Amino acid sequence: MLIEANAITRRYGQGDIAVTALDQVSFEIDAGEFVAIMGPSGSGKSTLMNLLGLLDRPTSGQLIFNGRDVGSLSHDQLAASRNRDIGFVFQGYNLLPRHSALENVEIPLIYSGVGRKHRLQRSRAALQAVGLSHRCDHGPTELSGGEQQRVAIARALVSNPALILADEPTGALDSRTGTEILDLFKRLHIAGRTVIMITHDENIARHAARIIKLKDGKVLSDTRAAPQCTDDAKPAPADKLSGAMPHALSKTQQ
Repeated sequence: MLIEANAITRRYGQGDIAVTALDQVSFEIDAGEFVAIMGPSGSGKSTLMNLLGLLDRPTSGQLIFNGRDVGSLSHDQLAASRNRDIGFVFQGYNLLPRHSALENVEIPLIYSGVGRKHRLQRSRAALQAVGLSHRCDHGPTELSGGEQQRVAIARALVSNPALILADEPTGALDSRTGTEILDLFKRLHIAGRTVIMITHDENIARHAARIIKLKDGKVLSDTRAAPQCTDDAKPAPADKLSGAMPHALSKTQQ
């Protein structure tokens, strides 16, 4: 079990002005699942994303991540676990504009103290796995939106995290490029990765194998769906994702 949420509640403020963003939410997520958490604005999905990303702690209830009670961790322990265990992918890519694709992917490894030789090896392999080995030396302004998001995914993968947490990862992309990114997440899932995707769009959520719907801070439904995967564009086939970079991409080989 990677994540276990037991009646987690998150409130902001106190007394009469307190706002309950999450109310007694419970679920479990196994390692290797591809889960979409969806809901409209105000449903609590962003609050839940912050909890799952170890950016916040529940007001009450228990959230277990990778065998550890989040509520018992210090700020330093939360920061260390975020860097080690979670790869973030955001709608806005969040790439450093004056650095190359390769340098952007290296960043988590620098924070982890990985030596330069191994950093370069792992970062190049991560970019190769997402179909961008030919763009290593290009900066963000020289890359398309889809290419920038692939760099962000490579950066999320390079530390070999337990979880890939993606917040509206296709929100800034056209529909075709968005489908390419969703197919890449699907291939990561097939290769053994745990992927949690936050979205307000049901059409996007349907690409996942499981959908948890939130409404007014509560779990409205938790269903398993037949995941969609188109073949219009294939930036990296599953065999490359599981074989090209065993230490940073594939969980099935560990």
